[in-house]
Amino acid sequence: MQKLVIANRGSKEQGKTSSIREVFNFLAAKYPTNVYINYGDIMATIQIGDVLVGLESQGDPSSRIFDSLKKFVELGCDVIVCACRSYGDTTDTV
Repeated sequence: MQKLVIANRGSKEQGKTSSIREVFNFLAAKYPTNVYINYGDIMATIQIGDVLVGLESQGDPSSRIFDSLKKFVELGCDVIVCACRSYGDTTDTV
């Protein structure tokens, strides 16, 4: 399977976290959540059949997005859904 990254990109206070939280809530209601960390934001993996999806709602330059992306790659996520800013380190990393 080809790997896929879906980046919800935008400047601060545009609803990126809220959008990813909605995606998480929708998927978690139907599929088992393997990892869930909530500090007001979401970092999770969800198994959908043979597909492992990683979700990260923190996308600020000083957030855990950098560690989460590395972790999702280590876990072998097929799809990563994450937030990132419009430009800069977070966009370059994604």
